[in-house]
Amino acid sequence: MRVVVPVTQNYFDWLGGLNYLRTLVGAVAEHGSGAIEPILLVPRRRPADALTGFPPGAALETTALFDARSPRWAVRTAVARGTGTDLGLDRLLRRLDADLLSHHAPLGGRARTPTLAWIPDLQHRLLPELFDRRDHRARDRLLARIDRHAAGVLVSSQAAASDLAAALPGVSDRIHVLRFVPDVGPAPDPAEVRAVREAHGLEGPYLYLPNQLWVHKNHRVVVEALGLLRRRGAPVTVVATGDTADPRSPGLAGELAARAAELGAQDDFRLLGRVPYPAVKGLMVGAVAVVNPSLFEGWSTTVEEARALGKRTVLSDIAVHREQDLPSAIYADPRDPEAFADALAEAWAGEPADAEAGRRQTAQVQHPVRRREFALRYEEICTGLTR
Repeated sequence: MRVVVPVTQNYFDWLGGLNYLRTLVGAVAEHGSGAIEPILLVPRRRPADALTGFPPGAALETTALFDARSPRWAVRTAVARGTGTDLGLDRLLRRLDADLLSHHAPLGGRARTPTLAWIPDLQHRLLPELFDRRDHRARDRLLARIDRHAAGVLVSSQAAASDLAAALPGVSDRIHVLRFVPDVGPAPDPAEVRAVREAHGLEGPYLYLPNQLWVHKNHRVVVEALGLLRRRGAPVTVVATGDTADPRSPGLAGELAARAAELGAQDDFRLLGRVPYPAVKGLMVGAVAVVNPSLFEGWSTTVEEARALGKRTVLSDIAVHREQDLPSAIYADPRDPEAFADALAEAWAGEPADAEAGRRQTAQVQHPVRRREFALRYEEICTGLTR
């Protein structure tokens, strides 16, 4: 069965989405049964490193249909708007003998190729204040298109499935939960961890927050909590990495730095920006615990990475984090700085020396099993849609 997975221009600006696709295709290549053949469909114009991390033997097709503002892209877009169906992409898929289009918007009522759409989350419905009217309408139009035309809809958690079923009752019997399991690889050794710490001037203990600096990731509650801990005379250090630009709140990095200084916690909140993935792993392994204060997640990759590396976590008390169910997790209300300060202090106090080693040993056994289940579940969903 040939399943086309487009890697469009949008993914090059959304590292979380690009890593998701890399991980999915990698899991199928490594652990799949052979029931499906993923085919990557990519723009001709793309960054030189766009496909780094994808399996080297993955089938690959390039197309100008995905080259933003190219003549073929413009014609395709105009025809799709005029007819209500992406006929250009559908013709290409038929030439490729594709059985299914995965992780893409449905092509429309006249298309012959079925689509397995992907909804990361319904954040715009549950946190509407974080979106402007234009973005909100665009997301609702996509939901309406999925409602009318998708053969199936992927979500990453039961929490997201419940949100989607409530928003679109008509798709309830087409929702498929595929819980994401990242490809973490081997943990860095102590020398590698020391090198990463030294490269970033981290001499003492720290908690690690590896989320993009997007407004819903809720770094604000951490800064407020650090101010409270500083006033209590029990400061802790939080190191944060990830992209620092969010179009919804372009001044957020400066606002957080200013607020930390106002609270006297400027030395307690270290924002390092974007770092390479090997450094992310080194920082995670070297941390006392991993922090995710997010107001909303479809399924948290950072939480799954922490699980795979045996790390303790401090998590916002939201449905999806409870669903992920990490051992030794500490939960706190993401809108309550006092509660988050208590949770950070609890993690900072440490735990028995063998606790992390025990979690890591368990993860080493369970992680490959969970990766295989991830791959086989995706195969099952894809093949079920075309029977």
